[in-house]
Amino acid sequence: MSFLQRPVNSLSYLFTLKFFSMSRYLVFGLCLCLYILSIYKFYIHGRESPSLSLIIDNDPSLTQSATGLARATALELEELLQESVNISDFVSMAGRIVKFAVLAEATVSEETVDESIIFSSLEKHFPWWLPDPSTYLPWHRRRKTERDETGIVVCVGSRNKVYAIHLIRILRDVLDSKLPIEIAYGGDVDLSFADRHDFMTLGHNIRLVNLEDHFDESVVSLQDGGFAMKPFSMLASRFRQIIMVDADTIFLQAPDQVFVTEPGLVETGTLFWHDKALGEGTVDRHRWIEGFLKDKDPSPSLSQTMFWTDNLAEQQDSAVVCMDKGKPRVFTSLLFSVWMNLKNVRDEVTYRNTFGDKETFWLAAELTQTPYHFNPWYASCLGTLKTNDTVCGSQAGQRDHRGDLFWYNGAIRLNKWKAGRELVNITHWMSGKQDSSGLNEWWVDGENAGPTADMWCLRGDNLTSVVSLSVWSVMQKMTKVAKEVDDRYWPIDHA
Repeated sequence: MSFLQRPVNSLSYLFTLKFFSMSRYLVFGLCLCLYILSIYKFYIHGRESPSLSLIIDNDPSLTQSATGLARATALELEELLQESVNISDFVSMAGRIVKFAVLAEATVSEETVDESIIFSSLEKHFPWWLPDPSTYLPWHRRRKTERDETGIVVCVGSRNKVYAIHLIRILRDVLDSKLPIEIAYGGDVDLSFADRHDFMTLGHNIRLVNLEDHFDESVVSLQDGGFAMKPFSMLASRFRQIIMVDADTIFLQAPDQVFVTEPGLVETGTLFWHDKALGEGTVDRHRWIEGFLKDKDPSPSLSQTMFWTDNLAEQQDSAVVCMDKGKPRVFTSLLFSVWMNLKNVRDEVTYRNTFGDKETFWLAAELTQTPYHFNPWYASCLGTLKTNDTVCGSQAGQRDHRGDLFWYNGAIRLNKWKAGRELVNITHWMSGKQDSSGLNEWWVDGENAGPTADMWCLRGDNLTSVVSLSVWSVMQKMTKVAKEVDDRYWPIDHA
């Protein structure tokens, strides 16, 4: 008998199909109601709420969409608020930062994800941060112009104002750099109104950023924060792609295309440079870092460096730091570096184990397993020839990915640690090296050692006469501009 010849049985069959079809929707609806109820109970009853793992176990589909993943991660971060972080426990803090990276990536991945989810979590975990509408955040759904895509950030106080003007005038008048510049400072105490006015007269595309408008000064203490200001300035910046520069840095090439021409920066969103390859480091510093990595192997970005293999004293020269905040994991890594430079954290932990901020950038990336890139060469010595295999000077030079001189720190002074306005005359360059092979011996030529040394000397086997390079003519133009700056801005009592 055909299907049409069995009306009663066929009708029963159709009702059965309909019932099972509706049952799937009923089960889904019931799970959704239970989830909403659990979320409500979580916010109303706090600790009495079911754990995140239980909620997800009951309905694994919650993390299968960007919104679901964002909400689930925010819940987990909410639970973590019940436990305070010991400021010396960088590993636990790194775990929280990783969760923020997941939350940021989920928020960026789909425009339908509500930004208030991540804003709420950030506000609860970092209440000292007061995000300004101008600050670049990777999840902001706002139109961005090419102008605020890449820029230079310089931390300036009245004490290093002239060095910063040297830097800006050389960028504009010698290297023809068109990048916008932000001058970050820690309130009126740090940079006076008269000094701020001087910067505004240097030309267009220069903006002043008062860090007191972005952070709670009672917690961050940046009025005289010194090194600590740098990561905070990067976080507050309106730029997506940031070139953070010390005021006493001098570029030998325009940095405008660095986010396009440097392969490691393009790949990872970070570009760091090594400091001087100075002898053996302090046992305590290496033990401190190794303590964070006892349960996992260091990344190749660390394990393949001389800092790690040869136990060097320093790893990073943070006079220039390049980071792309548009990459969520890079952004959250920067946030971790900022946390390491909070007043109580830096005073009680970070700066007891490092020299200022310099190691916090790569360390934040390392502990959160964020890919990062170091230029392979260690710092060079720029100065004058002392012997046929030794160069002495106050300037530490850095190279681009091709091996050409890119920038140096130490100002354009002969010795910035001594009074006077005598300008440096660089004639030779002793290159730093990439590995342990070959000769590379640093020492101090003078009475003072350490960062305020009278003069650093580098003995090696890779000597170059700068006079024979195209950069020589650039240096001569820089000297002329620096003299003009000194004539106008160098205080009479410093002459």
